[in-house]
Amino acid sequence: MADTARNDPEVVARLAQDLQRYLREADTADAAVESAVQRVEARIIQETSRRRGVMDAARRAYEQCCGNPDADCSPLQRALDRATDAWAAALRAHRMFNEAGAEFEPGSVRFKRVRHELVTETNRLLGAIRRDLDQYNRGSAAIARDLGGAAIAVAADGRAAAVSGLGSTAVASAVTAGPGFPPGYAMVNLSSVDLSDSTVTGPESFTKPDVSPADLEWAFNAFEEVVRPALRRGKGLDYFRERDQNEGGRFGARSYADTYVGFFDNNNAVVLERRPDGTFGVANGYHRIWVAQRMGLTDIPALVIRG
Repeated sequence: MADTARNDPEVVARLAQDLQRYLREADTADAAVESAVQRVEARIIQETSRRRGVMDAARRAYEQCCGNPDADCSPLQRALDRATDAWAAALRAHRMFNEAGAEFEPGSVRFKRVRHELVTETNRLLGAIRRDLDQYNRGSAAIARDLGGAAIAVAADGRAAAVSGLGSTAVASAVTAGPGFPPGYAMVNLSSVDLSDSTVTGPESFTKPDVSPADLEWAFNAFEEVVRPALRRGKGLDYFRERDQNEGGRFGARSYADTYVGFFDNNNAVVLERRPDGTFGVANGYHRIWVAQRMGLTDIPALVIRG
């Protein structure tokens, strides 16, 4: 694999996918552990409550016996003592359980955060490597690209060699036109996007209850598998609405119509500001970019504006 990866971008892409699969499996394992912890605590609480009930019943029986001066209450006294000890043991177990959880939880949260950060950064670098390998394999052939009617001749080093219709502004080869995209939209390579101001570090950064990282992963997959091919055929929003209805009434974040609107409505789209040096600043879309990197994607659809 190492020899092949030297000139095969798809090998690098598969590595990114493997990392993404590892992250999903690790998150699933974390969720299973959390579920098991909750079940154990529920059993401890239930047993503590049961033992408290036994102790209370033993106390009432003992106190009732003590009301009869001729009765021998020593057996009831011993029963009460045993029930009290059992209840105290359950309380100690619950306290020890909570103490162990308090020690484990910070390390677990820290490891999960670091895991997500490392995979995200690694996938970002793999995306850049994949792009470089792809450019290398294309050799020195110039690639004609069209963005908003401007023809861009791209040299072998990936920089814009000549630009027509855009004045003196150089447009990096990281931007490629998308057939059927609305005006101003294009596919942009993530390696050219400046993320230094991003505050998105992991799933905990997603505060909107109606859109989760999993929902955005679904949207990116739907974009590649359904939306983008339909755009090449000249389809629009009405087509996606009709398809949602035909597939069982899809709605919300996991519908094709919302995916189209999310990527191509000016108020919702990823918005990137083109800079003179060929990089892009992010005006909107840090969360989707984080998910795209986590998935190992190299390019995403965005509204490209002048910075």
